[in-house]
Amino acid sequence: MEVSERSACCEKAFTAGQSLLQIETGQFGPKRSKSIKFRFLAQEFPGLDEWLPHVRLRVSWNDAAPWLDGE
Repeated sequence: MEVSERSACCEKAFTAGQSLLQIETGQFGPKRSKSIKFRFLAQEFPGLDEWLPHVRLRVSWNDAAPWLDGE
């Protein structure tokens, strides 16, 4: 993943069958933290920046539909 790339993340990590949120990756945290700063682009909080664990980041937004079909 790169900065300013549109991606899909899960609402909760390690939970199958949930909806994906459209986000834009911001900055990467320190290597040990394994966190990435996201900006939500849609849903309830458009424009909100939040630090989230990288395990919630799934695929690029363009590949979200095929990924959900395969889940």
